[in-house]
Amino acid sequence: MESPRTCLFPLRTNCGFYRAHGEMALRARVKEAAILYETVLLQEGLYTATIGRAGSIETVEPNPTRPGTLRDLNLKGGDFSLAVRPSDSDGPFRTIMHGTVERRFHAEYGSLANEIADALKTRDLPEWIQLVAFEANPGAKAAIQDMARKDAREKGLWRRQGSDYLKTRVLENLNHDLGASAALDADVSMDRYFLPLVRRKGAATATSGQLALTILLPNLASLPWEQIADAREHAGIESFRTQLTEIEQQAWQEVAEGKEIAQSILRRAVIDLAEGWRPPSRFETAGKIGVDLVLGLHPIAAAAGAAIDLREAEMKRAAWGACFLRLLEMTARQAVRVGGP
Repeated sequence: MESPRTCLFPLRTNCGFYRAHGEMALRARVKEAAILYETVLLQEGLYTATIGRAGSIETVEPNPTRPGTLRDLNLKGGDFSLAVRPSDSDGPFRTIMHGTVERRFHAEYGSLANEIADALKTRDLPEWIQLVAFEANPGAKAAIQDMARKDAREKGLWRRQGSDYLKTRVLENLNHDLGASAALDADVSMDRYFLPLVRRKGAATATSGQLALTILLPNLASLPWEQIADAREHAGIESFRTQLTEIEQQAWQEVAEGKEIAQSILRRAVIDLAEGWRPPSRFETAGKIGVDLVLGLHPIAAAAGAAIDLREAEMKRAAWGACFLRLLEMTARQAVRVGGP
């Protein structure tokens, strides 16, 4: 089974970056993607959109100078206006749009990219995470607008309150980024504002295995970037990605039989991990510790390192398990460090 290769984080459908907890959620998704994918793509530039009941304005600034100022913008409220004049004229501007702000969208990844580079003590980003620039050409923009109009007519797809301008902007953003992911042959990661629309539209956005990763390693976002980078270098990372997909698929089969998805994923992980170990004699205790780690029955921070030291060299047949336990140890120690006295 081929493991996923690339995940795209576009600007238009990640406008929750500066909302309450939005930056934290984005950082967590990028860390998860770094474990699940070979390459993570972040769209370059600064996206801003202002929507009112009189119209909407959007811009993409290739090289933003002060993206942090966006943190001071409220999501809604206040007035906005758009004034124009001919490029060859020194005459007065003419206001063509004015009204109260219904919604503001803004997103950028430059500050996050700088954070990652600083944490890894490098001038440039590591090769597995890249800033990429892309925009739809005029022909593609026309197709995006057509798809957005079709979505707007689809009964039950749009269920939010708001003006037609808000609906149009959101649906165009959705289709723009779905098209970008197809053009780049990448899965796409969107924030929670857009995910319900994606599901109703029936479009795929994330790789199989992401749910299993979240359930098995719920504290992954607590890891610093240095440990995320270290985990990517683990010899078992590829088999770990493949195993997550298999565990999740097996778990969904059990859900069809009436079982709960989280319990099924945990149970499948325990079974697959135990089958890969089958520890003999003096390693029996270490094997039990490994299973207890998954079930949350063992004092993880104290025992995980011992289990790994005893067993990692013996787990070549189940390299995904060695990678999993290493990540489990990292997240457990980080949780103790954060929550300790």
